[in-house]
Amino acid sequence: MTASDGVRGDFFGSSVSISGDYVIVGAANHVDGNGSSSRSAYMYKMSVLTTSVKTADLSAKPEAFLLRQNYPNPFNPTTTIQYDLPQQTKVQLAIFNTAGRRVKTLVNGARTAGYHSLTVDMQGLSSGIYFYRLQAGRFSQTQRMLFLK
Repeated sequence: MTASDGVRGDFFGSSVSISGDYVIVGAANHVDGNGSSSRSAYMYKMSVLTTSVKTADLSAKPEAFLLRQNYPNPFNPTTTIQYDLPQQTKVQLAIFNTAGRRVKTLVNGARTAGYHSLTVDMQGLSSGIYFYRLQAGRFSQTQRMLFLK
């Protein structure tokens, strides 16, 4: 990669210039104990970094059912739960406490194929470990989450 000479800018108070294949970063003046000042600069050789870019097909459907781990985890008081459906199906997504008692029903009905995401607010519930379970057709998966106040 070669940039045209004379390109200049500022980087946290230091001058930055590009000259050919080099980036030159000049730091602020330094004053030593004897009152002598000097200016230091750092020169970095640029290299070419090749990356590939893949365009995502936003209309693509998932290949399999999947219940993803919530994030953030631990959380207070909201978290995000995501799940993938490769086909339209009836979905039940619920949260259970450690005793197995259902404390929240998040989804109960037909959902289209695709990638789904929802934000869950646990305000009003006690801190602790909870489980969330996705049932979609014959598929069932459970994940654990930690709610901390």
